[in-house]
Amino acid sequence: MLVLSDKFDDPQALVLSPDVAVKIAEAIVSEHGDYYRRVKSACQKTVEILEGSRLLRLSPPELHFLSRFKSIADSLPEDGEVFRERMCRVFAGRLPTFRERDYWP
Repeated sequence: MLVLSDKFDDPQALVLSPDVAVKIAEAIVSEHGDYYRRVKSACQKTVEILEGSRLLRLSPPELHFLSRFKSIADSLPEDGEVFRERMCRVFAGRLPTFRERDYWP
């Protein structure tokens, strides 16, 4: 009941509302690949839902964040291994304590 009261006032409430959470869950389980593809599918479905909601009222900062999030989600590679390699290069150069084995077995 409380979720429904602010479902269209807050993007988090919209995403956590039962009907939308089920749609995102369906996107996750529809991917038969690895975990990476499931997460990517969930991100894309979330953006689709947020952008497609005519009733959701987003503030200018929220609109900016959604635009940035969509851009990042759209730029994710299809292959999880390509993503892993890219992230390892980025973090190995920035964090001296980064150890790939801590994140990918």
